[in-house]
Amino acid sequence: MVAAVLFQTWFFCRTIGDPWTDNADFNGAVWSQAAHNFLKAGFIDTVGVPAPFYFGPLPIPGEEYYCHHSGMLALTVSVMFYLFGEHEWAARLVPIACSSVSVVLLWFIVAGCAGRAVATLSVVAFVSLPMELRWGQMVNFEPCTLMWMLVGFLGLRSWECTGKARWKILLLAGFSLSILTSWVGCLLVLMLCIHFLAFERKSHGLLALWLIAFTACFGALFLLQISLVRPDALRDLAYSFSFRLSHTVSARDFTFLDWAGRMQRSWGAHFPIAFVLSACVGGAYLLRNKARAEGLRWLGWFCASIFAMNTLYVFVFRNASYIHDYASFYFTVPIATLAAVGIHAFGGWIGKAFPQYERLPEGISSGLIVALAMCGYWKALALTSQAHILSLNQPEPKNLIPALGRTIELEFSPETEVLSNIDLYFTPQFWYYSRRKLVNGFTQGAYWRDYISSQPRERLGGVIWLGAPESQAILAVLSSKSQMKTVLVDGIPFCIWKPF
Repeated sequence: MVAAVLFQTWFFCRTIGDPWTDNADFNGAVWSQAAHNFLKAGFIDTVGVPAPFYFGPLPIPGEEYYCHHSGMLALTVSVMFYLFGEHEWAARLVPIACSSVSVVLLWFIVAGCAGRAVATLSVVAFVSLPMELRWGQMVNFEPCTLMWMLVGFLGLRSWECTGKARWKILLLAGFSLSILTSWVGCLLVLMLCIHFLAFERKSHGLLALWLIAFTACFGALFLLQISLVRPDALRDLAYSFSFRLSHTVSARDFTFLDWAGRMQRSWGAHFPIAFVLSACVGGAYLLRNKARAEGLRWLGWFCASIFAMNTLYVFVFRNASYIHDYASFYFTVPIATLAAVGIHAFGGWIGKAFPQYERLPEGISSGLIVALAMCGYWKALALTSQAHILSLNQPEPKNLIPALGRTIELEFSPETEVLSNIDLYFTPQFWYYSRRKLVNGFTQGAYWRDYISSQPRERLGGVIWLGAPESQAILAVLSSKSQMKTVLVDGIPFCIWKPF
């Protein structure tokens, strides 16, 4: 277990101090900005509602509050910023710590059901999955929510085995905090409550009713909270919910086959086939032996619960799973656990076939898990990708986004609306480092002329990438009564425009 935690921590900490320049850092920049706004505006004025996409001066306009998710993650990052200063590494400490704790929790859950050998194999498999290595360090809901889920399951298992009140408090705390962290936590808890009321009402009925009541209270308070800062919050939340249920992305519809192909590619990249096959073997072993061992039966139920929750999430909210590879993040636990059971069972079968070799089962199990770990490690490295703001087809300096953003921050006041001819998809990393309201996509001179004529010039500014096709036409439009200067950012020329 210790080795698994150390390996995962080492993998994550290789880039802990790097700026938000990876494509996976989209959420890191977003929730860091939400934490920045919490500290700047105060928790009382914001009522704990995040504004992750607002980069302008105070006060925060009502329409900039993000009412689709709980503010728990942003509040946690803001605490880290308050304690350690506003740094990328401080924000990354949140998911890294949660992922490390998840390894420990998973080990104790599996050890209590199937023994230490299987538990050790399960955490090695867990920290070897590309899905965990890629997204377990992401500043987003998934690592935090999974940790709280595992806290709840560990408390549930311990309470069922011992009946002690402290474990019941732990399970209630874990599941309640998973509810407070993300909607996926609500989904899991409600599914567990349905199971308890249908099959274990006598022993778990009161627990289910308490969790349902907590979920209902949280939902009501959340609706009240967002309504205090944004008058149209309920309508905006309803629109977001229906959008996630839709089969639309980037203004076009996708078919079920499109979605299935997308999921197949995502799974192929994040869950190597060797892990999946091992998990299938483990699942078959648990089904065959569940009647003989109560611990294996509970372990199978534990894996099935998380698997069913994540399956329902990616299938029902197809828009979210089509866009986000990390929508399948929670599958890491059942796949790693079942793969460990399968590998251990295979080693046992080999031992029975060759009883004269006492150490053979351990050698087989160790060799298989090491092979899977190496496979997952190299696949995870291949998943890293740099975020671009100029062109998807041409390389650009890795430090361009933070360097250009900080140049804009120095050149323009917080009240300035900065126009740009950069035309790529909205990149919050760029906004985060500039801390200015950026209006991208002004690729034609006519766009600049029309927009400038309709706005107060004294509150406008601009940054023009001189390598863009229409950059000279834009400069011709801006040449009258304006100040322009050329700056090199990591060797790439830009023009800074300011009206007189």
